[in-house]
Amino acid sequence: MSLTANCTFDLNTSSDFVGKRSGYIQIGDSTNNSGWAHHCVPITSVKNGSGPRVLVLAGNHGDEYEGQTAALDLARRLEVADVKGEVLIIPVLSILASAAGTRLWPNGQNFNRVFPGKVDGTIAEKLAYFLSNDLFPTCDSVIDMHSGGRSMHFIPSITMVWVSNVELRNEMLRQSLMCKSEFTLLGGEQPSTNPDSLLPGDVVRQGKAVATGEFGGSGVTTAQSMSVISSALENYLRGMGVYVGKDVAASVYADSIDHSGKIIDSRDYSVSFASASKDGIYENRVDLHQHVEVGDLVGLIHDFKTADNEVVEVRARRSGTVALVRGYSPVTTGDVVCMIGELFSDIETFEKSLQEKSAR
Repeated sequence: MSLTANCTFDLNTSSDFVGKRSGYIQIGDSTNNSGWAHHCVPITSVKNGSGPRVLVLAGNHGDEYEGQTAALDLARRLEVADVKGEVLIIPVLSILASAAGTRLWPNGQNFNRVFPGKVDGTIAEKLAYFLSNDLFPTCDSVIDMHSGGRSMHFIPSITMVWVSNVELRNEMLRQSLMCKSEFTLLGGEQPSTNPDSLLPGDVVRQGKAVATGEFGGSGVTTAQSMSVISSALENYLRGMGVYVGKDVAASVYADSIDHSGKIIDSRDYSVSFASASKDGIYENRVDLHQHVEVGDLVGLIHDFKTADNEVVEVRARRSGTVALVRGYSPVTTGDVVCMIGELFSDIETFEKSLQEKSAR
């Protein structure tokens, strides 16, 4: 249990408790303006007797506003009669970064790289420690909503890391598909990153399923991205058995697509990623959903610092569907500017492909 963070209402109520409560996760702080202070992160609980306990998280990165907006809306409108069990909602984890429009906290920390946190660390580390030790162990499942933020733009989709634990992987795939989004994006562990330092990785380390999504990007909300994320969140909560309220978003979204459950497999990052080879201004030359072949031009890097105005081509390292493009034009060497994956019409076709590859 954390000694440096606490909730302003009791998180350990009896199984038959009924009620909606809002308050704060208070984290001990000391600032130039207040020697004794708290950093306060809003949290809402809607509980109606016994049932699953599901944790809804957004704002892990400050400039990813789609999830924050969807979670704030959910916290506002969700009523006790809509719930069987408990829905816990933290709409904006990285409040300081959200207010600044930045991915990282003001001290430069990436909240999605500080888990499992430190009880006596920075504010971000204390918050991570509270989540890892006081909340994750008490929840049946977690959904952590992301987007590309300012620097990237994804096909709005549910995303899933292909974890090594087969039983857990199957449960995460089941939860991903029950969101009924048009696309489910499969990825591997991020290169050169400790997976346990990520929020989803910490949940998985504890043997629990986590659902995630990349619901757009470029630091903006759009009608399309909000339709996808609102529907996915509603379907997820209903699929977990904790939401029994009326259909608010799911049916409208379902009517707008031909079918849900398409799979984009981008697990092999060695070929799925295209990265900037030098600093400059990046120009997307492909669009989301576009099919490309290996070697196709996906972007140009314009050198604006030298008189010869050199341009560098960025080309696809594999064939497939464009799932991510650059959302912010200035780039530095190593920045990912495009991601490509193999498109499958449904989970059955994808699984058949896996079986065929393993039999070779």
